[in-house]
Amino acid sequence: MTKEEISTITNLQKEILIGHLEDMNTRLETIVEETSYLAANFKAIKMILDK
Repeated sequence: MTKEEISTITNLQKEILIGHLEDMNTRLETIVEETSYLAANFKAIKMILDK
């Protein structure tokens, strides 16, 4: 492979990784929001049961 071909492959790999990183970040934000919602529900249920 020429240096140009290797550079092209490396740039494509970077683009793919950046795309995956953005997707993973979005998923992480969703998981954090859902975890917060579940934690709030758990606390509410615990308060109700403790009465």
